[in-house]
Amino acid sequence: MVELYRRLRPHPIWQDIEYSVRGDVRRFLRLQVGDRLNPQFIFSSGQRRATGLAFLLAINMSLAWSRWRTVLLDDPVQHVDDFRSVHLVEVLAQLCASGRQIICAVEDAALGNLLYRRLPISGQSNAKRVTLGTDTEGALAKVGESILPPLANHSHRKRVCRTEEGSMDDYQNRSYGQIPVGFGEKPGIVVVDFQTAFTDPQYPLGGAPLVMRAVENTAKLLDVARRYNIPVVSCNTAYMNEREMPYWKITTVRETFRHDHPSSALDPRIHDPGYDLTVCKRRPPSSSKPG
Repeated sequence: MVELYRRLRPHPIWQDIEYSVRGDVRRFLRLQVGDRLNPQFIFSSGQRRATGLAFLLAINMSLAWSRWRTVLLDDPVQHVDDFRSVHLVEVLAQLCASGRQIICAVEDAALGNLLYRRLPISGQSNAKRVTLGTDTEGALAKVGESILPPLANHSHRKRVCRTEEGSMDDYQNRSYGQIPVGFGEKPGIVVVDFQTAFTDPQYPLGGAPLVMRAVENTAKLLDVARRYNIPVVSCNTAYMNEREMPYWKITTVRETFRHDHPSSALDPRIHDPGYDLTVCKRRPPSSSKPG
């Protein structure tokens, strides 16, 4: 339970928990944080729920004698904030990768989409979202269906790209990914390309509706992240002169992506220069080369 509690992070201060149980769980389960403090009296309802999830998942994982490998969850994120909901999704993804089946009902469509894409899948396939509703006669029916591709490198089986000749992917042949690095104990956030060239409508590339919505949502996420001392890295793209830049085919980029141009500044809605680590990159990811 201690490991699951740490991964779900119910409380920003009390990051460890002690527990003891004798016989009847309802009467003899004791949880303590800090200096023998009972979380029932000092945690919020969302923090207590996250702590309870850690305990219940620990019970499920400890049933070594049982062949039951399914975890059933009915809206487990009630009263739980988005920060801890994302941690729960990561824990469920690890349980799914270990061979457990996850059946989870949620009301939040955005969280449902994250679950679809984050949980590992068996084989080279995509997640499928099915929308239920009523047909013309009022009966329950499938009214919509959409495909959601999984997040990169999160399938249950390792995806292997093959060339037309059937050879293994070049990166795998060169030993990329053969040494696992595991997971850290603290998340970090990297914000890429939210410079005013893309977020300010006064510039030719700025003001796209999806970008504006992404800026608003990212600002909310970063506000929470900074309150919990989560590292934030913000990246922009800029050059000293045209000789320094790769051969961009976009006129606006070649003319304005300079260190002294205001369009290269990071959007103040998402950038906190006193908190963030700021990185200026010189190439787009698709054209990056080693060295």
